[in-house]
Amino acid sequence: MVTTIYISRIFLAEGVGEVAFAINIVTYFTLIASLGIPNYAVKVLAPVRDNSEMLNKRFSELAVFIFVSSLVSTLLYICISLFIYHTSIDRQIAIILGLMVISNIFNYDWLFEAVEDYRYLAYRSIIVKMSALLLMFLLVKTRNDILIYCVIYAGITVMNNVWNLMTSRQYVGFRIGGIDVRQHMVPVFTLFAAAFATEVYTLLDSTMLGVMCTPEHLGYYSNASRVARASFGMIFAIIAVFNPRLNYLYKIGSREEYQKLFQRFYEIGICIAFPVGALLFVLSPQIMTSLFGDSFSDGIETLRLLSFLIVVFTMATVFGHIGLIIYGKERVLLYAAILGAIVNFTLNQLLIPIYSHNGAAIASLISEILVAILLVYTSLKCCRIKLLSGKLLVSMGLSIVIYTFS
Repeated sequence: MVTTIYISRIFLAEGVGEVAFAINIVTYFTLIASLGIPNYAVKVLAPVRDNSEMLNKRFSELAVFIFVSSLVSTLLYICISLFIYHTSIDRQIAIILGLMVISNIFNYDWLFEAVEDYRYLAYRSIIVKMSALLLMFLLVKTRNDILIYCVIYAGITVMNNVWNLMTSRQYVGFRIGGIDVRQHMVPVFTLFAAAFATEVYTLLDSTMLGVMCTPEHLGYYSNASRVARASFGMIFAIIAVFNPRLNYLYKIGSREEYQKLFQRFYEIGICIAFPVGALLFVLSPQIMTSLFGDSFSDGIETLRLLSFLIVVFTMATVFGHIGLIIYGKERVLLYAAILGAIVNFTLNQLLIPIYSHNGAAIASLISEILVAILLVYTSLKCCRIKLLSGKLLVSMGLSIVIYTFS
């Protein structure tokens, strides 16, 4: 967020839009490189984390997967970039950001999540991102420093992944003999299809805005979306630590303990999501103009629309992207993502020409709500929990107070 605030005042809406479009494109290929493994890996590694032989075997199988997919994705990215980008500066930006795709070979965050080493992930992220922030302040001074910004932006991902490679040796050893990659193919590709479809309709707003509107409209939407997703990221960071433990309890058949933990998992997420979304809605004018400058005032209504996604994202994550994967219902994620992509694309075609960046926000909100409803409905068939409780009513009441008296 600090980085976004800083570059927004240097590059302004048009410059932010240009960079956001390039990052949007590279994100598609990073997703292909990941191949859905991050979600799947926690599920298969967490139950065997105390069995070093089995942990090494499964890690090696998944590492081979991600190595091959990252190389293929890098080649695809190079080929596609030659057709998309025509100016020298655009191609230089594409090459620099492409380092994020190839470095995905060593994206082992899922290993540290499976063994619940969140201390390492926290320290690594803090050190790398603070170093990048310092370089940003020292080296990025004018609009002409856009390439330097891209180097620093890509460098965060590259350094994280290289550090992962060095630290992973504390937990696992890579081996070739005795591994069976085929057993993971069906769930991995199913999750990849679901993740790719989800990312497509998530990124579709920015992609279509970049094609159908001028760069400043993408700049307004990009920063508003970044604020909303950063707010949800805080909630996700709190609740994601439940994932390995939930997988473990479900795997060993401790259903009663699992259900209690899942109820707590859900309540914590929603109790935070409601007031955070309310505050984001109420403070949208102050957030957009104070953080990014008066040139981003047109993004105020966009942020207000996207503030409702905080609760929607939380519901979808708890019941879908964590819950349904635990139950082995990956295909439901795929169907929901396809539904979201179709609805999002259709609404973007209708709304962006009329409402530009606000139209993209409306399309995103409607499609995400439909997806969340499907995920919650399916998940509740596998694990019955209380959607309304005393804690949740207090949280909702607080949110209503914030809306009413602000």
